[in-house]
Amino acid sequence: MYGKIKHMADKDVNLRNIYLNFKGGVLDFKGTSMEPVLKEGQKVKVEPVKPEALRSGDIIVFGRGDILVCHRIMGRVRRGEKMYFYEKGDNSKSIGVISEDEVIGRAKYILKNGAPEKIKSCVTKKGFALYILDGYIRLYAMSAEFIKNRVFFGKKNFISHFLGTIAWKAQDFCFKLINRKIL
Repeated sequence: MYGKIKHMADKDVNLRNIYLNFKGGVLDFKGTSMEPVLKEGQKVKVEPVKPEALRSGDIIVFGRGDILVCHRIMGRVRRGEKMYFYEKGDNSKSIGVISEDEVIGRAKYILKNGAPEKIKSCVTKKGFALYILDGYIRLYAMSAEFIKNRVFFGKKNFISHFLGTIAWKAQDFCFKLINRKIL
């Protein structure tokens, strides 16, 4: 049964994306957008991931039409109830935005001779600033959740919503400031 489902998933783009989202898989990387970290012809292991577990610097896989794209997360922003990620290829100048619903998985390993090798990070000054910014928003989210549960007994309230809006807008502003030469 597994082989039949996988064969059907290879032919249908939507089914392929759903399959990768739940089970993960191995993809043949094509293109130059992630050089020098990922090179044409390498096999990349994709793992299912929950959007809230993603952080700046992770390489995500998402669909663009009928192709899969591997790009690095540069930051994130919350709009209403939905999370959006700024994504960019390491060898690209343009930054795109995708919603949490478009994320299929996280590229975690390159397979060399069948053995998994962790993907190397590519840290720049800008990347480091983005990691710090991502840490700020993670710290805010954990603190807000703690306060909501302890002070407001898990109920939604105006104060938490207002402070959350300010935190996310500050994070979005800082992200744009860090990336002002690209945006």
